[in-house]
Amino acid sequence: MSEAKKMSLLLSAALVVFTNAVYPISVRASGTGLSSTKVLIGATTEVGSADKEGLFNWKSASQVQKTIQNEFGLVQTTAYPAWGAWTGTAQNPKSYNISDMNRVINWAYENNKKTSVHLLCGSGTYFPDWFNSGTWTNAQLEDLLKSWITEAITANNNASKVTYWNVVNEAFTWDGKYWSNPAECRWQQLGWEVDQSGLTGNAKVYNEHPVYIRKAFEITRSKTSAKLELRDYYIEFWDNSIKARAFYQLVKHLVNTKAPIDAVGFQGHFRLDRTYDWSLLTRAVSEYKKLGLEVYFTEVDYGDTDQIAPAKTTHWSAAMDSAQKKALHDFAAAAVVAVRIGYVCGGLPITAMHIGEWDRMLCCSMNSISPNPRTMAFCRALKTACRRRPGSIIERPKEAFTRRARESSAGYSF
Repeated sequence: MSEAKKMSLLLSAALVVFTNAVYPISVRASGTGLSSTKVLIGATTEVGSADKEGLFNWKSASQVQKTIQNEFGLVQTTAYPAWGAWTGTAQNPKSYNISDMNRVINWAYENNKKTSVHLLCGSGTYFPDWFNSGTWTNAQLEDLLKSWITEAITANNNASKVTYWNVVNEAFTWDGKYWSNPAECRWQQLGWEVDQSGLTGNAKVYNEHPVYIRKAFEITRSKTSAKLELRDYYIEFWDNSIKARAFYQLVKHLVNTKAPIDAVGFQGHFRLDRTYDWSLLTRAVSEYKKLGLEVYFTEVDYGDTDQIAPAKTTHWSAAMDSAQKKALHDFAAAAVVAVRIGYVCGGLPITAMHIGEWDRMLCCSMNSISPNPRTMAFCRALKTACRRRPGSIIERPKEAFTRRARESSAGYSF
């Protein structure tokens, strides 16, 4: 993998949770670490291997553990059926191996960290080929859906150990369509139900929605009382795009049909080759909170270009380094403003940074206990945006965002 491609994957999945109360943390004397902010911050990690960072099997696993213990309050781990978790075959489909996921969950639980699991259901990208291309009756599909969700939640007593479950991930294609090829989302075979969003005109994108989405939430709720989340990407801004409108319509439909959904997850894959109107992010958060939902930023990365496309830049440059630092600052400030709209820092919005690429990660570097410049920029943005303590007068969205932008552009030191 090229250096630029590595950088485009930077910061690709950690969690930041904004809470009403100051999280009980130990603050370094410098006061600039992630743990010195008024937010609960988490990181995505796995067990690791010889060539991939992680909690146990990586060469520097002890450093990963120490960093998470010192800097983070939440751990997100993955349960991808396509890559080891669902070990069945078309002839014997109900066979699973979630030992790695459980090992991470247990470590987080033993270290008093909240836990988020990504994912239970969604597009075929995350499910094995034998399942996507198989021939199944609807009764068999629903049975498999129940079997897989039940295994993930009830094994290892995960129902009581996991705080958040990403129930359905990427129900839409990149451009806001439901999957047209059955092999791209086999679950859609379970059928469709009439839209109950109540939206009309331009806001109503589709007349019906896949049944499996509601069923997945209902099955999950029957197994756990944890927070249940619907997650996708390119929905972070209230920008009238087809996907943003389609996702909101689906959420409204789920809410109106009494599906047990607690939160929406904005993946947050941002790019340095684009500019963003952060006020549209605050508006999006506001609209979902009006529905009584929490809003999570779950996989935030800030790469040089499209994370899926080949890298366009051969080497990471000092200019890109500076741009990324500024971008992370602006995102952090906007995210805090977003969760304060009309409320007292309520809910549990989650945002993110990746625990990997140790030389450029947000937390401490391998060779120093001091935060690197990204850490400092991010933390300062959080502190500035949280300057007004819970219970104080809440600014209106436009005023708040304008003030944050003014502070940032007025020589705010990174």
